[in-house]
Amino acid sequence: MKTKLTLILAGLYTLLSNPSLVLAQTTDSLYSYSSASDAQYSQAAGAIGTIGFVIACLFIIIWIGVCIWVYKDAKKRNISNPILWALLTYFLLVVGLIVYLLAGRKSGTPAPVATTPVSSK
Repeated sequence: MKTKLTLILAGLYTLLSNPSLVLAQTTDSLYSYSSASDAQYSQAAGAIGTIGFVIACLFIIIWIGVCIWVYKDAKKRNISNPILWALLTYFLLVVGLIVYLLAGRKSGTPAPVATTPVSSK
């Protein structure tokens, strides 16, 4: 499991850092300054790629958490097909979450809360 996660994260990092590496390798006069060396450009591109990777990972983690919350909430409210709501939220992102909050939560009913009878003295 850890190997698969490592490979996925390495692939995601490579995908996100490629545009910054291309920017660092350019020789176009638009991006070149006489006071900066090629090493400084490479360092800046690496920093940009790393920051982009971290932001993307945080977004993915938060979004998977939102999908899990939608699934658990739909299941708790006895809504039919909680997996469908979670997948809708996963693929449509914010639009799917808004649709669930407006339509899905109203269609279900919360699970009954267990009450204990009050004993009379």
